[in-house]
Amino acid sequence: GEIIEQGTLRDVFLQPAHPYTQQLLASTPERLKLGAETQLGGQPPDLFNLPVGCLSQARCPLATDICRTSPPMVSLSNDHSARCHFANPNNKTARAKGKKNG
Repeated sequence: GEIIEQGTLRDVFLQPAHPYTQQLLASTPERLKLGAETQLGGQPPDLFNLPVGCLSQARCPLATDICRTSPPMVSLSNDHSARCHFANPNNKTARAKGKKNG
């Protein structure tokens, strides 16, 4: 496994910055009842043949060619960081309609 996001409970649950974290939180039954959309699709990576770069790229609506390179751990605050080229708590990727390149 690989840590993709870390921080305080408040940071991770109220301002998730990694697209996969955002998708996971949006797919909980409570949030679905509140009208959240979820796009947690695709397949998890093959553990015997891991992809080069970001392990979440096959399931991410923001994935582009840069995701085939190792994503940096981006510091968002003193206690909050996420491993993603697009780490940003304002992305709201669970609702994004982005297309993959390549």
